[in-house]
This record gives sequence, structure tokens and C-alpha cells, in this order.
Amino acid sequence: MLYEYQRTQGGDYLRNFLGRVDGYLHIDDYAGYLNVAKVKLVGCWAHARRTFDEALKAAPPEARKPGSVTGQGLAYCNPWVKRN
Repeated sequence: MLYEYQRTQGGDYLRNFLGRVDGYLHIDDYAGYLNVAKVKLVGCWAHARRTFDEALKAAPPEARKPGSVTGQGLAYCNPWVKRN
């Protein structure tokens, strides 16, 4: 795991800094990461869970059932987020 601080989030810095990286890059869906060569982007369970949670809260009451597609997505993400 590597952490690097920069005053901006510019995509050019990321491409230059990570240009030789070959592997997985765990991201939070920031568009600046999309053009980094030779990496496989992997998302964050907490961000995915938040999307399902917000969608479930915004849904009409009759669609807020645990068995709904959104409810199933939230249930799938919960163990991953709570474990970490």
C-alpha cells in the first residue's frame, strides 16, 4: 500500500506518478484515475454501499423492501464494509 500527498488531484500527476505501476489500483471513482495505464481499477465497498443505501432511502416506501434489487445490493455490501 502506498500513500502520496499532493496539493491537487490532477490526473496528470497520477499518470506520471503511477506510470510504471502494473497491478490493481483501489480507487474512490475519481475520474483522474481513469487514464492510468496498465492498472486494473477496483472500487471501494464503502462507496458502493453508500450508493445502494442512498437509493433505498430515496425510493418510494413500497420499494424499500429488503428483497428489492437495491435492498439486495445493500445486504451484499454490508458484510464487506463492516468487516473492514
